[in-house]
Amino acid sequence: LDVKGKTIVVRMVTNVHGETDHVQQNKNYRANIAEWQANYEADVKAMTGQTEPIPMLHTQMHSWTRYQPGGAPAPFSSTSRIPIDQLAEHVASNGKTVLVGPKYQVEYVADGVHLTNRGYRHMGEYYAKAYRQIVLRGKKWEPLRPISVTRNGATITVKFLVPVPPLKLDTELVTNPADFGFELAGDGPVPNIESVDVAGPDTVTIRLDKAPTGNNLRLRYAFTGTPGADGGPKTGARGNLRDSDETRSLYDFKLYNWCVTFDEALP
Repeated sequence: LDVKGKTIVVRMVTNVHGETDHVQQNKNYRANIAEWQANYEADVKAMTGQTEPIPMLHTQMHSWTRYQPGGAPAPFSSTSRIPIDQLAEHVASNGKTVLVGPKYQVEYVADGVHLTNRGYRHMGEYYAKAYRQIVLRGKKWEPLRPISVTRNGATITVKFLVPVPPLKLDTELVTNPADFGFELAGDGPVPNIESVDVAGPDTVTIRLDKAPTGNNLRLRYAFTGTPGADGGPKTGARGNLRDSDETRSLYDFKLYNWCVTFDEALP
């Protein structure tokens, strides 16, 4: 499609979404966002004639503690499957639906759901980093996320895909919700976390007070929040794990890549 002798190319689509899907308990969310990206790409390519792909960028939803699925008087939420589905689709789509990162580290307004003007600007610079990586550098964007979880007795070792090593546990920019955001779940009682340590540039070691013995064990991060609490770096579901990305911000924000919310099987 030529306009004044120039070719129009759409490089990507950006979205911020997931809240309504959480409230409606959408069990088809992963398939929906995959279809959404595919429809964008097919429709835009038909209009522009381009061959370049059109990835869809999004960030994890982190305000679920302020929502009541089904509406009042239903209880406020402590957890949500939406951010887990967002991560899973990122991994499965191979660059089609791209997870830029979480949003627990940015600033929220008094409703605990929406971001402040500074929060949206901060979030926008994260999208800009991903755009630069994908479009200008021609490389794949990956958020800070786990790639393997292993266990030896009462010690859990988590390897991460780290955009800019080394890993850091930061309790200044995000307050510690307990155990730096890590938690265990399973059928029946689970051991307590005794310590969480950065053991290498891409590795976190979690020590339990005893070896777990239950079934369906899970290691989770930034997964459970306080029902009714505002989203954000001091009150919402959150964690303290970040990388060391010193990318310069136009507005003096820290643009470290924070670990995404995850829910992984624990061997």
